[in-house]
Amino acid sequence: MKITTITLAALVAAGPIAFAPVAAQDIEPGLSAADIGFAEPLSASWLARQPGDFGAAKLVADPAAVPASEHTESLPVQFAWPLNEAPAATFDLPRVDSRQYWVDATGGDLAKGISLPLTAPGAVIRISPLDAQAKVRIAPDHLSLAIAPPAGDERTLDAGALAHLADGAALKAAGMDVPEASLAFQLADSVPAGSLKLGVGALPPGERMVVHVFEPRSPWSGQLTLPARDFFTGDTVSMGFGIGDGKSQLPVGSVQAVVTDPTARRQFDVRLDPASGTLVGDLPKDLDVTGRSGLFEAHAYLETTTPDGLVVRRDLKIPFSVAPPLARLDGSVKAELNAGLTLDIGVETAVAGRYQLNGLVFGTRADGSLAPIAQAQVAAPLAAGSGRLQLKVDRAILAASGLDAPFEVRGLELLDQGRMFRLQRQQDALRITR
Repeated sequence: MKITTITLAALVAAGPIAFAPVAAQDIEPGLSAADIGFAEPLSASWLARQPGDFGAAKLVADPAAVPASEHTESLPVQFAWPLNEAPAATFDLPRVDSRQYWVDATGGDLAKGISLPLTAPGAVIRISPLDAQAKVRIAPDHLSLAIAPPAGDERTLDAGALAHLADGAALKAAGMDVPEASLAFQLADSVPAGSLKLGVGALPPGERMVVHVFEPRSPWSGQLTLPARDFFTGDTVSMGFGIGDGKSQLPVGSVQAVVTDPTARRQFDVRLDPASGTLVGDLPKDLDVTGRSGLFEAHAYLETTTPDGLVVRRDLKIPFSVAPPLARLDGSVKAELNAGLTLDIGVETAVAGRYQLNGLVFGTRADGSLAPIAQAQVAAPLAAGSGRLQLKVDRAILAASGLDAPFEVRGLELLDQGRMFRLQRQQDALRITR
């Protein structure tokens, strides 16, 4: 179909009838409103938030306390690329499982012997100085081992109790980041579960050491979970925890926990909430954080006893991000089909900066199922107050997909590029219909 351009003067000369509305049936099949020069407005609605979604209820009260944006690019950028298969947009809740723990000890402690609870044969034990540059030597012939099963007497173990032995050089050659002055060994299958007494001689009494115990064959695993991967300053962090074997959970006898900042120089107390059975800690509102500093970590130290008398000890940690609530999507969306699909999304900002918006755009097949069209991104400087960011899928990508409305946006994320903060994300974000 050939479309003829009509000048404004010709339209005026033609009179009022030239401005009569165009009915859908009058448009040649296969042409959209954009093909004949119109922008077709669409209706956009927000979908329900899900566990793991993240966004500020209100913005930071003191912008003066916020670090300066370090962005250097000042021009807006906007692009999209087609997707035949969408990456997963679901944000799995953070969880770690652990069959390991650490013990801090001095050379003097190790000379006397320390007790290490084991729940299965085949444990792997590594001894290292806390200072990676320490000039100490952990000699295999200075090791002493004894095992005491829950219902039995302690017996001394000989060299046959070691299935494998490796020094720091061998561990580093295998790709492990450990101090050179390390020694690791795996216990033979003949060593039963129980309390292992580990002794190491000829170490400086005041030398600070760390012993790592890993039980790859233990049925008992510690678990630690967080409700999200991202938090704001001033938020309360709650952590679920437990010890189980995949079939049942043991009552946890003792639990300690702490949250550390990226430098590990600042710690925040975590308390046990008896009502919910979770660990709870508060992040101060005055935290001095930047996205470049790294991640915070939640640490938990669990211990309990199995019905047959074995002590289970597990250490766990989960990293997470913390940001001041600098910006959020304000809930306004203008969607239209013009030279492609355009989504104009409102953003409320507490401070000026360069902000980025990402989203996976889906369309509908003829059978009514959703399929991915494109990954869309936009970044632009915004002043403090109200602004807008525009996600756009151009006409060629949209046409090549063969997909139509209803559209959906998933995996929607708002980022602060200059401060490297993630400020909002929503798994299932928008539904766009005609």
